Amino acid sequence: MRAYGSTHPTDGVAQISFVTNTGRALGPYGRAKDSGRTSFNITVPANNRVLGFAGRNGEHLTTIRCNSCPASPAAWLPRCSNTKTPSSSADVR
Repeated sequence: MRAYGSTHPTDGVAQISFVTNTGRALGPYGRAKDSGRTSFNITVPANNRVLGFAGRNGEHLTTIRCNSCPASPAAWLPRCSNTKTPSSSADVR
């Protein structure tokens, strides 16, 4: 999976497109600016799956992040067994 596009200093994310794991292209969404734009490319590592997207906005979408994790549930288990469940609100930081 891949997300790519361009940002503009005053408008944030100007244009974004996606390519799925099957190669299907989605987009582009938004409008590319002719001047002052910077390209970006977010590629999910092989054997990972997308958990979701997060972003920040004001008047425009200014940042975007893709959260991913290993595709195999077996890869999650060692991490899960080491996590501590808070027993009270004092444990949450």
